[in-house]
Amino acid sequence: MPDQGRRASTDGSGMTALSDVLAAPASEATPETDADAVERLLEEYRRSGDPTFRDEAIVRGEPLARMLARKFEGRGEESDDLRQVAMLGLISAINRFDHEYPNGFAAFAVTTIMGELKRHMRDKTWAVHVPRGVKERSLHLRAGLEALERKCAPVTVANLAAETGMSEEDVLEAMEGYQGRLAISLHAPPAGRVDDSDTLVERLADADSGYEMVVDLVSLAPALSALDGRDRQILSLRFGHELSQREIGEHIGVSQMHVSRLLRQVCERLRSSLVDA
Repeated sequence: MPDQGRRASTDGSGMTALSDVLAAPASEATPETDADAVERLLEEYRRSGDPTFRDEAIVRGEPLARMLARKFEGRGEESDDLRQVAMLGLISAINRFDHEYPNGFAAFAVTTIMGELKRHMRDKTWAVHVPRGVKERSLHLRAGLEALERKCAPVTVANLAAETGMSEEDVLEAMEGYQGRLAISLHAPPAGRVDDSDTLVERLADADSGYEMVVDLVSLAPALSALDGRDRQILSLRFGHELSQREIGEHIGVSQMHVSRLLRQVCERLRSSLVDA
């Protein structure tokens, strides 16, 4: 009986049977036994060149990839996306694995898949641009937070700094930077509210033309105070009471044409005073 750990039997044509390479059926395998099976499959793939062995190695390595992907769940990224990234890492590990690697395929695959997942979390899951250093410290901070929770220790800035080895200033910066990972819809209710009728977009400030009017009136105040009584009266009747030029003329005892000329002169003086100011 050949050693199934490193060799497999061959059929009449000299080709290795796939079932002989595998130590256990896929339904009974664990991530650890799957990793051993993958290593045997890759060795046979290297020996025979049959792509069937590589394809089966990917299938057998999937439980390990899924297990590692679950470590990153609950961080704002979809589980399906994490599994896809983990599978890309698995395929990369299968393509690059060297049988002379001293610690075997399992250690090599874990390192490769975890690296792929960490790069994805660092580079692809942020809603806004954050400097790379802040991203890395933010993810390091997340690991420190999980460690404190496992220890049932108070989550304070000082404890996070001690757990992660960062300064308290870096911890605070990482906490602020981590808020940039997720974007909230403007149509979502404010924090702590569940009423769908109240959304963030309704609370956004809008341009208020009243401010510009206040600025203009404050700027005009010195020029208005310099006008004589009749000119101020004409302005008040025209722009305050909104009387027509004819009505103003009747009120102060002059013609409509004279009112028009007076209004033009007053407005020109006010405009000049604003420009000179």
